This record gives sequence, C-alpha cells and structure tokens, in this order.
Amino acid sequence: MTRRNRVDPSGRLIADPSKAGTLFGNRGCLHDDTGVVVKERTSLKRWIACTLKPIYGAKPLMQPGCYTELFFLDEPTALAAGHRPCAQCRPDAYKLFTIAWLKAGLSDVALAANIDKALDAERRNIEKPLVSLASLPSGAMVRHPVDGTFHLVFEGQLFPWSFSGYGTPMALTAAAGKYELMTPPSAVKVLEAGYPLEVHSSAKWSH
Repeated sequence: MTRRNRVDPSGRLIADPSKAGTLFGNRGCLHDDTGVVVKERTSLKRWIACTLKPIYGAKPLMQPGCYTELFFLDEPTALAAGHRPCAQCRPDAYKLFTIAWLKAGLSDVALAANIDKALDAERRNIEKPLVSLASLPSGAMVRHPVDGTFHLVFEGQLFPWSFSGYGTPMALTAAAGKYELMTPPSAVKVLEAGYPLEVHSSAKWSH
C-alpha cells in the first residue's frame, strides 16, 4: 500500500511510491488507528525534519496514537513545507539554523518555541507572494503560478521538482515572469543568512 505520507513543497501529504526521500518528518499524529492519514495538521506547532535513521531504532510505520512518519525529498522541500531541523537527531543542523536565525534578526533569542511559533504563523498564511527569482537565495522553493509545478532555486539555476528528484534545470535568467514563493519568509531569511542546507543529489548531478 502506498501511504499518503510524502510531503510536497506546499506541505500537502501525497500518496506517492517514490523512495527518493532523504529526510523524515514529524508534525504530530495525523492518522487513525488503521494507519490511514485523516488530516494534515494538528494544533502542534513543532514541525521538524529528522534524519532517516531513527535514534531509538526502527518501528512499524503509523502505530496507533503515535506521530505520523512523513518523508521529504530533501531539506529545501522540508523548509518550504514549514519544517525546521530537529534539535535532537540533527543537532548540528539545528545549531546552524539557529545561528542563521539570529544573524537574520528574526528574534533576539533563537528558542525552539519562538521559531516554531513564527513558522506556524507563516504556514497558516495561504497567500503566497509573487517574487522575482533573481531576488531569492539558493535553496528557496517556488511554484509556477499557471501550471502549479514546483521548482528549486539553486546556484543560479531553476530545477523542476518531483518526489523522485530534480529534473533538467534552466538558468534563472531564462525563466520568464514571477513565481509564487513557497518557502516561508523567515526560512528565506535563514537561507540568506548562510544556512547550509542539504540538497538532493539529483540537483548536483544536473550541474
């Protein structure tokens, strides 16, 4: 059975058979006792992106009453969906994220609760601004305003996104018009402040 636990850059949960995910996610319990996803969010503000290797050992997916295991293609996808690095299983990434958060001036203290509250507010804003691609940092995710396809801005190129990886890119200068910005504004500022996120290898191979 293909479970509805793959996350696209808008944060939606989709049933997709791809196994290309490189990060695991958690936003609370979203499934019923039979393992069927019945909602996409709870009141929980702590949305995290974790390593694929569980620190407490592997267990069957979607156990009754437990959090729903979600999967992301890579970190740009997780950030766009409103997740941040997990402080417990990815402490180095979390530390770098908080350093960039402070450098960006997003708050005086980079407490997890403050970061989660800010990201939650941005996730709930369904209006996505139209932006010029040239204004975005590497790692930002956008959506084409007409056909709804997702793309990654990465090192001067625009990569089409899919659950299985990135397609053949085009130069940012060749992309006409403005795109909808999927990455939350605070996460964009974190990227601008130098957060070194991990991008799926398919983007690197396309260089």
